[in-house]
Amino acid sequence: MSEKISRTDQDLAASSLFKPDGNIIKHPDLHARDLVMRSVQYFDDVGTEIHTIEFNWFPEKGQSDNYVVYMSHLPTGEEPTEEQYKQAVFSTWSGKLALELGFTEIISIR
Repeated sequence: MSEKISRTDQDLAASSLFKPDGNIIKHPDLHARDLVMRSVQYFDDVGTEIHTIEFNWFPEKGQSDNYVVYMSHLPTGEEPTEEQYKQAVFSTWSGKLALELGFTEIISIR
């Protein structure tokens, strides 16, 4: 599904891709939350419990947004406390999604 919009609509343009004909499509990343939520609902519907979720950020492949946000929430010049690590994780997009799904504990940060 696509719709025509004005190329001056900056809010939408920032989260969309324009085709040459002026139609737009949502950037694939904008569907990630919906995919995760639908997947969790599916597993719930079929009676499969989800006990953990895993997110991977790969800074060496071009600074993911999650990694950048995570690093920006850690103190510089000192070893972060466990609480600071936790706050940094849950300040990211994937961390906020995890909280929304009820995941409040961090098993590992590598």
